[in-house]
Amino acid sequence: MSMVPIQPFRVQLLAEIMEIESQIGKLQSRVSITEFRNDPDSAVVFIGPRHYWTQLPTSERDFQAQLLRRYRRWFELFSRCYAAHTSDLKRKIEELDKFVTEAIELSNGWNVAGSHEKNRRNLSEKLSLCRDLLDASGSTNLRLAVVADTNALLTSADPTSYRRIAGCDEFEFVLVPTVLSELDQIKVGRRDRDLGQKAQKVIQRLKGYRVQGSVRNGVAVDRTINVRMIPTEPRIC
Repeated sequence: MSMVPIQPFRVQLLAEIMEIESQIGKLQSRVSITEFRNDPDSAVVFIGPRHYWTQLPTSERDFQAQLLRRYRRWFELFSRCYAAHTSDLKRKIEELDKFVTEAIELSNGWNVAGSHEKNRRNLSEKLSLCRDLLDASGSTNLRLAVVADTNALLTSADPTSYRRIAGCDEFEFVLVPTVLSELDQIKVGRRDRDLGQKAQKVIQRLKGYRVQGSVRNGVAVDRTINVRMIPTEPRIC
């Protein structure tokens, strides 16, 4: 049985954040930037952010919501890779998350620069932290995580079979909500009965991990593989 090829997890995360960065630039280019100036003839001086985003057109709000959802899913995976790291790095990651979220939400504040090009440069500088951490030639103390998609699980739901793809014995086998939902839809579908039965077997196997312990924190399989299920997708107001 052939295996579905899976890119190294770091490569996937790096490629996706680069796409997200590009999409943020496109989103921001669809609004203007205004500058606040105090009235020179007034005795009252207001101190606050100098530049502001104008209102995003209604037609672009669906794109903004999808982009925010995509980024939050990415950050959930990225932040888990460094959950056990130093408090200083975790603080920098939290600051990065706040900056990127505000960039997507077009929040007005001190981080808004006076031109679209300057805002793109500022975002790129902030995301350099991600690029440095995810650089495949960098530190090797990050535990590898394998994220199997729906097709991969239908081919093989046995985490030990992914050792050849991971290239090592010790890694995290991560299951994301989207994949679990797709398996459930395939299970109840009526178009392909054989595929539905296969999805049912995969789901039963995954449910078995819950009996062994907390799948949210991770369940050990064959001593060196940690099976982890990520909680439900974040809600977007």
